[in-house]
Amino acid sequence: MVQNPYTAARDLAETTHDRQGRNRVWWENLPMTYVEWDREDRLPQGPEDFAAVERAYLDLNPWIKEKFGFGAYRDRKMLTVGCGSGVEVYLFAKGGRSPRRSTSRIRPSA
Repeated sequence: MVQNPYTAARDLAETTHDRQGRNRVWWENLPMTYVEWDREDRLPQGPEDFAAVERAYLDLNPWIKEKFGFGAYRDRKMLTVGCGSGVEVYLFAKGGRSPRRSTSRIRPSA
């Protein structure tokens, strides 16, 4: 019998003792890729796969495709928190924004 992917990710995450570690382990083992959760080959491998992630994201969020202009943010600063598939950062980059990665971490006390 195939193990439920959610419980498998949870079981792995629970081997870590801090909250951030559990969160990291969960998403490393069950990343958000818009592919069926129970598939083994969930990570995008090439341009076609990344295009499929973009299509899935925009199809599931039609208001973004219809009403949100990523190019309007070309000259603005943005903070990427780093959750999800990352397709939003890609769409901002296609709109002319050059995202910069921050190495700082948000602490609970911040």
